[in-house]
Amino acid sequence: MNAISSMDKDGLIEEFGQCGGLDWEGPKICKTNFICMKRSKYYSQCLSAEAAAIATRPSPQVIPPGGKCHGGNIRSPL
Repeated sequence: MNAISSMDKDGLIEEFGQCGGLDWEGPKICKTNFICMKRSKYYSQCLSAEAAAIATRPSPQVIPPGGKCHGGNIRSPL
């Protein structure tokens, strides 16, 4: 796999640059204050801690009318 990623003058990977993944042979060290976050088994990228937290946040789940929320007996006022 081609090892192309956006790097700074010190050879550290910039934000959103690729830093890993299956068969990745390029650089693996992100700039200071960024972490290498696995997005899939084929791709990891450098993200700020804030962006990584957002990326790992679970998507909201829509509960159908009459459905249970977290197993509780919460009822809508409607």
